[in-house]
Amino acid sequence: MINLSFVRIGLVIVNLLFIAVIVRLVKRKYLSMKYSFLWLILLFVILLCALLPVIPYRLSDLLGFGVPANFIFLVAIFFLLAIALSLSIIVSKQQRKIATLVQELAILSNRVDKLPINPKEESAFFEE
Repeated sequence: MINLSFVRIGLVIVNLLFIAVIVRLVKRKYLSMKYSFLWLILLFVILLCALLPVIPYRLSDLLGFGVPANFIFLVAIFFLLAIALSLSIIVSKQQRKIATLVQELAILSNRVDKLPINPKEESAFFEE
């Protein structure tokens, strides 16, 4: 059987590596700071539970869960739903920005198409 402290140490190490990856992504501008906060909060909660395993046990007893694993799954599902909602909001904003840019590009393209090609026409076009 695997020693429980060995699993906790492994969880802490993996968690710290994940934090380092997120910090590196933010530093290299692959991930925006405002989008990294939800991930960092999730990792902080996991780290706290790995270092102090009594917290999920007490919270699960306090909230009436029969098994602490059910409470942990509920918290994990909550965080995953929060991340999915956050990503959906980001995609919606980007979709609106893309639609606006496409419309502006179409307007500019239409203006460029109306510009005269012949140099003689060009001077008359700008005099109007």
